Amino acid sequence: MRTPVYRPTDQTRFGAPFGNCLEAAIATLVGVSTLDVPDPRKRLGGTDSALRRRIPAMRRWLVTEFGLTLETGWGAFPPIIATLPRDVRQDQGWIASGMTARGLPHAVVYAGVPGSLIHDPHPSRMGVREVTRWYILVPAQRTTTQEFSP
Repeated sequence: MRTPVYRPTDQTRFGAPFGNCLEAAIATLVGVSTLDVPDPRKRLGGTDSALRRRIPAMRRWLVTEFGLTLETGWGAFPPIIATLPRDVRQDQGWIASGMTARGLPHAVVYAGVPGSLIHDPHPSRMGVREVTRWYILVPAQRTTTQEFSP
C-alpha cells in the first residue's frame, strides 16, 4: 500500500455535475493526480447512476491503494478529529464542502478544528462560504458503521 502525502492538486473540470473538486481534494490529501482518483462520470456521464457510484468507487480505491476509507457527515467539521491527540489534531487534513460565492457546491481542503482552508482546488481559491458537509480519510479498520464501509 502507498503512503499518503499531502500535495496540492487542482481540479480539471468545473461545474455540476461534472466538476471534479472532490476528486482533486482527495488527490491533494493522498498526493496523487486527479486522473488517479476514480470517477464513474468519465465513463457514464452525469447520469444518476454515475453520481450514485462516485463515492463508493472512491472508497474502494482508497482502501485498495492506501488502506483508508472516506467517512462523511453533515456539519461544520468531522467530530472524529476531536478524538485525535492534540499535536495531530491541528494538522489533520479533511475535506470541507459547501456553497461557493459563485453559487455552486464545492469541496476544499481544510486542516484542524474548527478548520482552516489550506487548499482550494478551484483557480479562484475563494473557498466555501459555509461548511455544511465534511469528508475525512481514516484507516479502513477504524470505520465504525456500515454507512462508512467501502
